[in-house]
Amino acid sequence: MHSEEELIALSKVAEVVQWSAPLRSPISSLKDTCHTFNDYQEQTMDIPITNPTSAPPELPPEPLEARDLAVVQDSGHENDVDQHKQDGQQLLDAWASNPREFAANSLPDTADPSESKEAWALGRIIKGRGISGLIPGEAFVRTFAPLLGDGMISLRQAAKAAAQTDTSALTALEAKEWHRLLALRDVKQGFQYWRWRGHLIRYTQTGSGPAVLCVHGFAASAEQYTGLMEALSGQKVFALDLLGYGHSEKPPLSYNQYLWEDVVVDFIKEIIQAPCLIIGNSIGGYFAASAACSVPHLCRGLVLMNSAGPLLPTDEWEEQKNQLDTIFDRMKNGSVQGYDPPPQWLIDGFSSVLFSVLFAVIEPSLRVLYPSSPERVTPKLVRNIERDALDPFATVVVGAFPRFPPARSLNELIEGFGGRVLVVNGMADRLGGGPSNQPIRVDGLKACGADAVPLKNVGHCPHDEAPDLVAAAIQEWCVDLKTSVP
Repeated sequence: MHSEEELIALSKVAEVVQWSAPLRSPISSLKDTCHTFNDYQEQTMDIPITNPTSAPPELPPEPLEARDLAVVQDSGHENDVDQHKQDGQQLLDAWASNPREFAANSLPDTADPSESKEAWALGRIIKGRGISGLIPGEAFVRTFAPLLGDGMISLRQAAKAAAQTDTSALTALEAKEWHRLLALRDVKQGFQYWRWRGHLIRYTQTGSGPAVLCVHGFAASAEQYTGLMEALSGQKVFALDLLGYGHSEKPPLSYNQYLWEDVVVDFIKEIIQAPCLIIGNSIGGYFAASAACSVPHLCRGLVLMNSAGPLLPTDEWEEQKNQLDTIFDRMKNGSVQGYDPPPQWLIDGFSSVLFSVLFAVIEPSLRVLYPSSPERVTPKLVRNIERDALDPFATVVVGAFPRFPPARSLNELIEGFGGRVLVVNGMADRLGGGPSNQPIRVDGLKACGADAVPLKNVGHCPHDEAPDLVAAAIQEWCVDLKTSVP
Protein backbone atom coordinates (compact mmCIF):
# COMPACT_ATOMS: atom_id res chain seq x y z
CA MET A 1 0.00 0.00 0.00
CA HIS A 2 1.30 3.44 -0.87
CA SER A 3 2.10 5.92 1.88
CA GLU A 4 0.15 9.09 2.55
CA GLU A 5 3.08 11.10 1.14
CA GLU A 6 2.92 9.12 -2.12
CA LEU A 7 -0.82 9.70 -2.35
CA ILE A 8 -0.41 13.44 -1.92
CA ALA A 9 2.52 13.53 -4.35
CA LEU A 10 0.31 12.04 -7.05
CA SER A 11 -1.60 15.28 -7.41
CA LYS A 12 1.62 16.99 -8.46
CA VAL A 13 2.06 14.77 -11.54
CA ALA A 14 -1.53 14.19 -12.59
CA GLU A 15 -4.00 16.52 -14.25
CA VAL A 16 -7.01 16.44 -11.95
CA VAL A 17 -10.36 17.41 -13.43
CA GLN A 18 -12.75 18.56 -10.74
CA TRP A 19 -16.35 17.56 -10.37
CA SER A 20 -18.99 18.05 -7.73
CA ALA A 21 -19.80 15.36 -5.20
CA PRO A 22 -21.80 17.07 -2.45
CA LEU A 23 -22.05 15.29 0.87
CA ARG A 24 -25.80 15.15 0.30
CA SER A 25 -26.87 14.80 -3.33
CA PRO A 26 -29.94 17.09 -3.08
CA ILE A 27 -27.86 19.97 -1.64
CA SER A 28 -25.43 21.51 -4.13
CA SER A 29 -25.70 25.11 -2.92
CA LEU A 30 -26.73 27.16 0.12
CA LYS A 31 -30.10 28.85 0.38
CA ASP A 32 -30.07 32.64 0.23
CA THR A 33 -31.16 32.69 3.87
CA CYS A 34 -28.28 30.41 4.94
CA HIS A 35 -25.61 32.60 6.56
CA THR A 36 -24.29 30.56 9.50
CA PHE A 37 -23.51 26.95 10.26
CA ASN A 38 -26.70 26.83 12.33
CA ASP A 39 -28.65 27.83 9.20
CA TYR A 40 -26.83 25.11 7.25
CA GLN A 41 -27.80 22.52 9.85
CA GLU A 42 -31.44 23.52 9.50
CA GLN A 43 -31.15 23.17 5.72
CA THR A 44 -29.62 19.67 5.98
CA MET A 45 -31.08 18.21 9.19
CA ASP A 46 -33.67 15.96 7.49
CA ILE A 47 -31.43 14.83 4.62
CA PRO A 48 -29.09 11.85 5.17
CA ILE A 49 -25.52 11.76 3.86
CA THR A 50 -25.41 10.17 0.41
CA ASN A 51 -23.68 6.80 0.09
CA PRO A 52 -20.32 6.84 -1.73
CA THR A 53 -20.40 6.31 -5.49
CA SER A 54 -17.68 5.81 -8.08
CA ALA A 55 -16.61 8.59 -10.43
CA PRO A 56 -17.88 8.39 -14.01
CA PRO A 57 -15.18 8.13 -16.70
CA GLU A 58 -15.25 11.84 -17.52
CA LEU A 59 -16.95 15.04 -16.41
CA PRO A 60 -16.32 18.67 -17.38
CA PRO A 61 -14.44 20.80 -14.84
CA GLU A 62 -16.39 23.16 -12.60
CA PRO A 63 -14.91 26.13 -10.71
CA LEU A 64 -13.88 25.49 -7.11
CA GLU A 65 -15.73 22.23 -6.67
CA ALA A 66 -14.46 20.23 -3.75
CA ARG A 67 -12.46 17.68 -5.72
CA ASP A 68 -14.15 15.09 -3.54
CA LEU A 69 -13.77 12.69 -6.44
CA ALA A 70 -11.43 13.15 -9.38
CA VAL A 71 -10.88 12.07 -12.96
CA VAL A 72 -7.39 12.11 -14.40
CA GLN A 73 -7.06 12.76 -18.13
CA ASP A 74 -4.12 12.57 -20.54
CA SER A 75 -1.50 12.33 -17.82
CA GLY A 76 -0.20 8.81 -18.26
CA HIS A 77 -1.00 8.08 -14.61
CA GLU A 78 -4.58 6.83 -14.87
CA ASN A 79 -3.78 3.38 -13.50
CA ASP A 80 -1.74 4.89 -10.66
CA VAL A 81 -4.70 7.09 -9.71
CA ASP A 82 -7.02 4.11 -9.55
CA GLN A 83 -4.51 2.34 -7.32
CA HIS A 84 -4.05 5.41 -5.13
CA LYS A 85 -7.81 5.74 -4.67
CA GLN A 86 -7.88 2.11 -3.55
CA ASP A 87 -5.04 2.89 -1.16
CA GLY A 88 -7.01 5.89 0.16
CA GLN A 89 -9.91 3.62 0.97
CA GLN A 90 -7.53 1.17 2.65
CA LEU A 91 -6.17 3.98 4.80
CA LEU A 92 -9.73 4.86 5.80
CA ASP A 93 -10.41 1.22 6.65
CA ALA A 94 -7.23 1.02 8.73
CA TRP A 95 -8.21 4.16 10.62
CA ALA A 96 -11.78 2.97 11.20
CA SER A 97 -10.60 -0.34 12.63
CA ASN A 98 -8.49 1.32 15.35
CA PRO A 99 -8.38 5.15 15.23
CA ARG A 100 -6.11 5.52 18.24
CA GLU A 101 -3.50 3.06 17.01
CA PHE A 102 -3.65 4.55 13.52
CA ALA A 103 -3.07 8.06 14.91
CA ALA A 104 -0.20 6.92 17.10
CA ASN A 105 1.51 5.41 14.08
CA SER A 106 0.79 8.37 11.78
CA LEU A 107 1.84 11.36 13.88
CA PRO A 108 5.44 11.51 15.16
CA ASP A 109 6.32 12.92 18.56
CA THR A 110 9.59 14.42 17.32
CA ALA A 111 10.48 16.72 14.43
CA ASP A 112 13.44 18.92 13.51
CA PRO A 113 12.34 22.56 13.97
CA SER A 114 14.78 23.57 11.24
CA GLU A 115 12.64 21.57 8.80
CA SER A 116 9.16 22.23 10.24
CA LYS A 117 8.51 24.33 13.31
CA GLU A 118 4.82 23.44 13.12
CA ALA A 119 5.54 19.70 13.16
CA TRP A 120 7.93 20.30 16.07
CA ALA A 121 5.17 22.13 18.00
CA LEU A 122 2.75 19.26 17.38
CA GLY A 123 5.35 16.71 18.47
CA ARG A 124 5.85 18.67 21.69
CA ILE A 125 2.20 18.01 22.60
CA ILE A 126 2.31 14.36 21.59
CA LYS A 127 5.45 13.89 23.64
CA GLY A 128 3.78 15.55 26.61
CA ARG A 129 0.50 13.60 26.65
CA GLY A 130 0.47 11.28 23.67
CA ILE A 131 -2.33 11.20 21.12
CA SER A 132 -4.85 12.10 23.83
CA GLY A 133 -3.28 15.57 23.94
CA LEU A 134 -4.58 16.34 20.46
CA ILE A 135 -7.87 18.04 19.64
CA PRO A 136 -10.69 15.49 19.16
CA GLY A 137 -10.79 14.78 15.43
CA GLU A 138 -7.31 16.25 14.81
CA ALA A 139 -5.53 13.00 13.96
CA PHE A 140 -8.19 12.23 11.36
CA VAL A 141 -8.07 15.70 9.83
CA ARG A 142 -4.28 15.81 9.63
CA THR A 143 -4.20 12.44 7.88
CA PHE A 144 -7.13 12.70 5.50
CA ALA A 145 -7.68 16.41 4.69
CA PRO A 146 -4.91 16.44 2.02
CA LEU A 147 -6.34 13.28 0.46
CA LEU A 148 -9.84 14.78 0.46
CA GLY A 149 -8.51 17.96 -1.10
CA ASP A 150 -6.71 16.07 -3.86
CA GLY A 151 -9.65 13.82 -4.66
CA MET A 152 -8.06 10.58 -3.50
CA ILE A 153 -11.03 9.91 -1.23
CA SER A 154 -14.46 11.51 -1.13
CA LEU A 155 -16.27 13.25 1.69
CA ARG A 156 -18.89 10.52 1.47
CA GLN A 157 -16.30 7.76 1.89
CA ALA A 158 -14.74 9.56 4.84
CA ALA A 159 -18.13 10.26 6.44
CA LYS A 160 -19.12 6.60 6.17
CA ALA A 161 -15.94 5.58 7.98
CA ALA A 162 -16.16 8.36 10.60
CA ALA A 163 -19.79 7.60 11.42
CA GLN A 164 -18.71 4.26 12.82
CA THR A 165 -15.99 5.46 15.16
CA ASP A 166 -15.43 9.21 15.62
CA THR A 167 -18.14 11.83 16.01
CA SER A 168 -15.55 14.65 16.06
CA ALA A 169 -14.20 13.52 12.68
CA LEU A 170 -17.76 13.39 11.34
CA THR A 171 -18.38 16.94 12.58
CA ALA A 172 -15.15 18.02 10.88
CA LEU A 173 -16.36 16.52 7.61
CA GLU A 174 -19.73 18.23 7.97
CA ALA A 175 -17.84 21.49 8.53
CA LYS A 176 -15.80 20.89 5.37
CA GLU A 177 -19.01 20.56 3.37
CA TRP A 178 -20.39 23.76 4.92
CA HIS A 179 -17.24 25.65 3.97
CA ARG A 180 -17.22 24.16 0.48
CA LEU A 181 -20.76 25.40 -0.15
CA LEU A 182 -19.94 28.75 1.45
CA ALA A 183 -16.92 29.05 -0.84
CA LEU A 184 -19.01 28.37 -3.93
CA ARG A 185 -21.23 31.30 -2.97
CA ASP A 186 -18.27 33.54 -2.10
CA VAL A 187 -16.67 32.95 -5.50
CA LYS A 188 -19.77 34.34 -7.18
CA GLN A 189 -19.29 37.48 -5.08
CA GLY A 190 -15.70 38.00 -6.27
CA PHE A 191 -13.67 36.22 -3.59
CA GLN A 192 -11.09 33.59 -4.39
CA TYR A 193 -10.06 30.39 -2.63
CA TRP A 194 -6.85 28.43 -2.21
CA ARG A 195 -6.48 24.94 -0.83
CA TRP A 196 -3.84 24.62 1.89
CA ARG A 197 -3.09 21.10 3.11
CA GLY A 198 -6.60 20.14 2.03
CA HIS A 199 -8.34 23.12 3.70
CA LEU A 200 -10.09 25.99 1.93
CA ILE A 201 -8.54 29.42 2.52
CA ARG A 202 -10.43 32.50 1.32
CA TYR A 203 -8.58 35.50 -0.09
CA THR A 204 -9.14 38.60 -2.16
CA GLN A 205 -6.89 40.70 -4.37
CA THR A 206 -7.03 44.04 -6.12
CA GLY A 207 -4.88 46.34 -8.23
CA SER A 208 -1.66 45.76 -10.12
CA GLY A 209 1.99 46.43 -9.47
CA PRO A 210 4.40 45.23 -6.78
CA ALA A 211 2.82 42.62 -4.51
CA VAL A 212 1.52 43.33 -1.01
CA LEU A 213 0.09 40.78 1.43
CA CYS A 214 -2.16 41.84 4.32
CA VAL A 215 -2.47 39.60 7.40
CA HIS A 216 -5.34 40.25 9.80
CA GLY A 217 -5.46 39.96 13.57
CA PHE A 218 -7.46 37.96 16.10
CA ALA A 219 -11.18 37.49 15.35
CA ALA A 220 -10.80 39.48 12.12
CA SER A 221 -10.70 38.61 8.41
CA ALA A 222 -9.50 39.83 5.03
CA GLU A 223 -12.54 42.10 4.79
CA GLN A 224 -11.08 44.34 7.48
CA TYR A 225 -8.44 45.37 4.93
CA THR A 226 -10.93 46.60 2.30
CA GLY A 227 -10.25 50.30 2.95
CA LEU A 228 -6.46 49.93 2.94
CA MET A 229 -6.54 47.79 -0.22
CA GLU A 230 -8.46 50.54 -2.00
CA ALA A 231 -6.06 53.20 -0.71
CA LEU A 232 -2.86 51.41 -1.76
CA SER A 233 -2.85 52.53 -5.38
CA GLY A 234 -0.20 51.17 -7.72
CA GLN A 235 0.12 47.91 -5.78
CA LYS A 236 -1.22 44.41 -6.29
CA VAL A 237 -2.70 43.82 -2.85
CA PHE A 238 -3.73 40.46 -1.42
CA ALA A 239 -5.55 39.80 1.85
CA LEU A 240 -6.40 36.34 3.18
CA ASP A 241 -8.52 34.81 5.90
CA LEU A 242 -6.08 32.80 7.98
CA LEU A 243 -7.01 29.19 8.66
CA GLY A 244 -9.51 29.27 11.53
CA TYR A 245 -10.76 32.80 10.77
CA GLY A 246 -13.22 34.51 8.47
CA HIS A 247 -14.69 32.25 5.81
CA SER A 248 -11.67 29.94 5.78
CA GLU A 249 -12.10 26.47 7.22
CA LYS A 250 -11.69 25.98 10.96
CA PRO A 251 -10.56 22.36 11.25
CA PRO A 252 -9.90 20.79 14.67
CA LEU A 253 -6.14 21.33 14.91
CA SER A 254 -3.61 22.26 17.56
CA TYR A 255 -3.28 25.82 16.28
CA ASN A 256 -0.06 27.65 17.05
CA GLN A 257 2.04 30.50 15.72
CA TYR A 258 4.03 28.19 13.46
CA LEU A 259 0.95 26.79 11.75
CA TRP A 260 -0.19 30.31 10.88
CA GLU A 261 3.36 31.22 9.83
CA ASP A 262 3.23 28.28 7.40
CA VAL A 263 -0.09 29.51 5.98
CA VAL A 264 1.41 32.94 5.23
CA VAL A 265 4.64 31.52 3.78
CA ASP A 266 2.87 28.99 1.58
CA PHE A 267 0.41 31.64 0.34
CA ILE A 268 3.35 33.75 -0.83
CA LYS A 269 4.98 30.78 -2.53
CA GLU A 270 1.88 29.32 -4.18
CA ILE A 271 -0.42 32.27 -4.87
CA ILE A 272 1.66 35.47 -5.01
CA GLN A 273 4.75 33.72 -6.42
CA ALA A 274 6.92 36.81 -6.00
CA PRO A 275 8.63 38.78 -3.24
CA CYS A 276 6.06 40.95 -1.50
CA LEU A 277 5.58 43.59 1.15
CA ILE A 278 3.98 41.87 4.16
CA ILE A 279 1.63 43.92 6.34
CA GLY A 280 0.28 42.58 9.63
CA ASN A 281 -1.93 43.84 12.43
CA SER A 282 -2.06 42.63 16.04
CA ILE A 283 -1.30 38.91 16.20
CA GLY A 284 -1.26 39.00 12.40
CA GLY A 285 1.73 41.31 12.73
CA TYR A 286 3.51 38.61 14.69
CA PHE A 287 2.67 36.01 12.02
CA ALA A 288 3.87 38.43 9.34
CA ALA A 289 7.18 38.92 11.17
CA SER A 290 7.53 35.15 11.58
CA ALA A 291 6.99 34.64 7.85
CA ALA A 292 9.48 37.38 6.97
CA CYS A 293 12.07 35.72 9.21
CA SER A 294 11.34 32.31 7.66
CA VAL A 295 11.61 33.41 4.00
CA PRO A 296 13.46 36.76 3.94
CA HIS A 297 14.12 36.36 0.21
CA LEU A 298 10.36 36.52 -0.41
CA CYS A 299 9.73 39.59 1.76
CA ARG A 300 10.73 42.95 0.31
CA GLY A 301 9.60 44.78 3.43
CA LEU A 302 7.63 44.30 6.65
CA VAL A 303 4.94 46.62 8.05
CA LEU A 304 3.78 46.06 11.62
CA MET A 305 0.62 47.72 12.92
CA ASN A 306 0.14 47.43 16.68
CA SER A 307 1.79 44.04 16.48
CA ALA A 308 1.53 41.37 19.13
CA GLY A 309 4.56 39.40 20.26
CA PRO A 310 7.16 39.63 23.02
CA LEU A 311 9.64 42.48 22.74
CA LEU A 312 12.83 42.23 24.79
CA PRO A 313 15.03 45.04 26.09
CA THR A 314 18.09 45.38 23.88
CA ASP A 315 20.55 44.16 26.51
CA GLU A 316 18.45 41.06 27.26
CA TRP A 317 18.18 40.24 23.56
CA GLU A 318 21.94 40.66 23.05
CA GLU A 319 22.61 38.36 25.99
CA GLN A 320 20.31 35.69 24.53
CA LYS A 321 22.13 35.86 21.22
CA ASN A 322 25.61 35.75 22.74
CA GLN A 323 24.71 32.73 24.85
CA LEU A 324 22.99 30.95 21.95
CA ASP A 325 19.88 30.92 24.12
CA THR A 326 17.23 32.33 21.78
CA ILE A 327 13.89 30.53 21.58
CA PHE A 328 14.89 28.97 18.26
CA ASP A 329 18.18 27.82 19.79
CA ARG A 330 16.22 26.15 22.57
CA MET A 331 13.90 24.51 20.07
CA LYS A 332 16.86 23.06 18.18
CA ASN A 333 18.86 21.86 21.20
CA GLY A 334 15.86 20.14 22.81
CA SER A 335 15.67 22.25 25.94
CA VAL A 336 11.98 23.05 25.23
CA GLN A 337 10.24 20.07 26.79
CA GLY A 338 7.06 18.20 25.93
CA TYR A 339 3.84 19.90 26.93
CA ASP A 340 0.69 18.49 28.49
CA PRO A 341 -2.08 20.95 27.48
CA PRO A 342 -5.24 21.58 29.49
CA PRO A 343 -8.14 19.23 28.66
CA GLN A 344 -9.89 20.38 25.50
CA TRP A 345 -13.33 20.13 27.13
CA LEU A 346 -12.18 22.73 29.63
CA ILE A 347 -10.86 25.06 26.91
CA ASP A 348 -14.03 24.62 24.86
CA GLY A 349 -16.16 25.39 27.89
CA PHE A 350 -14.18 28.54 28.67
CA SER A 351 -14.33 29.64 25.02
CA SER A 352 -18.09 29.10 24.88
CA VAL A 353 -18.62 31.21 27.99
CA LEU A 354 -16.33 33.86 26.54
CA PHE A 355 -18.33 33.90 23.31
CA SER A 356 -21.62 34.27 25.17
CA VAL A 357 -20.26 37.26 27.07
CA LEU A 358 -18.59 38.92 24.08
CA PHE A 359 -21.57 38.54 21.74
CA ALA A 360 -23.45 41.08 23.81
CA VAL A 361 -20.66 43.65 23.71
CA ILE A 362 -18.99 43.24 20.29
CA GLU A 363 -20.06 46.61 18.94
CA PRO A 364 -19.25 48.77 22.01
CA SER A 365 -15.94 46.93 22.46
CA LEU A 366 -14.96 47.61 18.87
CA ARG A 367 -15.86 51.26 19.21
CA VAL A 368 -13.36 51.51 22.05
CA LEU A 369 -10.73 50.07 19.71
CA TYR A 370 -11.59 52.63 16.98
CA PRO A 371 -11.40 55.86 19.02
CA SER A 372 -10.92 58.32 16.15
CA SER A 373 -13.48 56.76 13.78
CA PRO A 374 -16.07 54.76 15.74
CA GLU A 375 -18.42 55.05 12.75
CA ARG A 376 -16.23 52.51 10.95
CA VAL A 377 -17.60 49.87 13.33
CA THR A 378 -20.35 48.91 10.93
CA PRO A 379 -23.14 46.36 11.37
CA LYS A 380 -21.39 44.26 8.71
CA LEU A 381 -18.18 44.14 10.75
CA VAL A 382 -20.13 43.03 13.82
CA ARG A 383 -22.07 40.42 11.83
CA ASN A 384 -18.87 39.01 10.35
CA ILE A 385 -17.37 38.44 13.79
CA GLU A 386 -20.58 36.86 15.06
CA ARG A 387 -20.90 34.61 11.99
CA ASP A 388 -17.31 33.37 12.19
CA ALA A 389 -17.69 32.54 15.87
CA LEU A 390 -20.60 30.20 15.11
CA ASP A 391 -18.55 27.93 12.84
CA PRO A 392 -17.71 24.42 14.12
CA PHE A 393 -14.46 24.33 16.11
CA ALA A 394 -14.34 28.12 16.47
CA THR A 395 -13.86 27.51 20.20
CA VAL A 396 -10.75 25.47 19.34
CA VAL A 397 -9.28 28.48 17.53
CA VAL A 398 -10.10 30.92 20.31
CA GLY A 399 -8.76 28.50 22.91
CA ALA A 400 -5.55 27.76 21.01
CA PHE A 401 -3.27 30.05 22.96
CA PRO A 402 -2.64 27.68 25.90
CA ARG A 403 -1.19 25.25 23.34
CA PHE A 404 1.29 27.75 21.92
CA PRO A 405 4.96 26.83 22.40
CA PRO A 406 7.27 29.55 23.75
CA ALA A 407 7.10 32.56 21.45
CA ARG A 408 10.13 33.88 19.62
CA SER A 409 10.64 37.56 20.38
CA LEU A 410 10.07 40.26 17.80
CA ASN A 411 13.76 41.09 18.27
CA GLU A 412 14.63 37.59 17.08
CA LEU A 413 12.21 37.69 14.15
CA ILE A 414 13.18 41.16 12.92
CA GLU A 415 16.88 40.38 13.11
CA GLY A 416 16.31 37.05 11.37
CA PHE A 417 14.48 38.86 8.58
CA GLY A 418 17.25 41.40 8.15
CA GLY A 419 15.22 43.66 5.86
CA ARG A 420 13.43 46.96 6.23
CA VAL A 421 10.65 47.27 8.79
CA LEU A 422 8.04 50.00 9.22
CA VAL A 423 5.95 50.34 12.36
CA VAL A 424 2.63 52.17 11.87
CA ASN A 425 1.23 52.31 15.36
CA GLY A 426 -2.09 53.56 16.70
CA MET A 427 -1.03 55.41 19.84
CA ALA A 428 -4.50 55.36 21.43
CA ASP A 429 -4.57 51.56 21.47
CA ARG A 430 -6.38 50.27 24.58
CA LEU A 431 -4.79 46.83 24.15
CA GLY A 432 -1.13 45.88 24.56
CA GLY A 433 -0.69 47.75 27.80
CA GLY A 434 -2.90 50.69 26.87
CA PRO A 435 -2.00 54.11 25.42
CA SER A 436 0.71 54.72 28.01
CA ASN A 437 2.63 51.67 26.78
CA GLN A 438 2.50 52.51 23.07
CA PRO A 439 5.52 54.90 23.07
CA ILE A 440 7.54 52.26 24.93
CA ARG A 441 6.52 49.63 22.41
CA VAL A 442 7.37 51.85 19.43
CA ASP A 443 10.76 52.77 20.91
CA GLY A 444 11.51 49.09 21.47
CA LEU A 445 10.80 48.29 17.84
CA LYS A 446 12.89 51.26 16.70
CA ALA A 447 15.74 49.81 18.74
CA CYS A 448 15.39 46.71 16.55
CA GLY A 449 16.04 48.89 13.50
CA ALA A 450 12.47 49.68 12.48
CA ASP A 451 11.22 52.99 11.15
CA ALA A 452 8.12 54.28 12.88
CA VAL A 453 5.07 56.40 12.10
CA PRO A 454 2.97 56.95 15.24
CA LEU A 455 -0.69 57.77 14.58
CA LYS A 456 -2.12 59.95 17.30
CA ASN A 457 -5.70 59.21 18.45
CA VAL A 458 -5.82 56.00 16.38
CA GLY A 459 -6.49 52.67 18.09
CA HIS A 460 -5.63 49.00 17.69
CA CYS A 461 -6.64 48.56 14.01
CA PRO A 462 -5.12 51.50 12.10
CA HIS A 463 -5.66 49.84 8.69
CA ASP A 464 -9.42 49.79 9.21
CA GLU A 465 -9.85 52.89 11.36
CA ALA A 466 -7.58 55.19 9.32
CA PRO A 467 -6.75 53.41 6.03
CA ASP A 468 -5.78 56.58 4.17
CA LEU A 469 -3.25 57.57 6.84
CA VAL A 470 -1.77 54.07 6.87
CA ALA A 471 -1.59 53.91 3.06
CA ALA A 472 0.13 57.29 2.90
CA ALA A 473 2.71 56.20 5.49
CA ILE A 474 3.42 52.95 3.64
CA GLN A 475 3.68 54.52 0.20
CA GLU A 476 5.99 57.29 1.39
CA TRP A 477 8.16 54.73 3.17
CA CYS A 478 8.31 52.52 0.08
CA VAL A 479 9.44 55.43 -2.10
CA ASP A 480 11.96 56.74 0.41
CA LEU A 481 13.52 53.32 0.95
CA LYS A 482 13.12 52.22 -2.69
CA THR A 483 11.27 49.09 -1.65
CA SER A 484 8.31 49.57 -3.95
CA VAL A 485 9.95 47.33 -6.57
CA PRO A 486 10.90 43.76 -5.59
